[in-house]
Amino acid sequence: MAQVDQQLSYSPDSVNLWGQRINLLLDLAQIYQHQWERDYGLMASL
Repeated sequence: MAQVDQQLSYSPDSVNLWGQRINLLLDLAQIYQHQWERDYGLMASL
């Protein structure tokens, strides 16, 4: 993420880099969602 952000600071009009950044954010959101669901499931089973 930091690498893409750094590249975007040099070329903010790059559609390809913005696409990469959006995909990374979506992946990150999915990771957090799965982690939350797992942790919630563990707490609910106690």
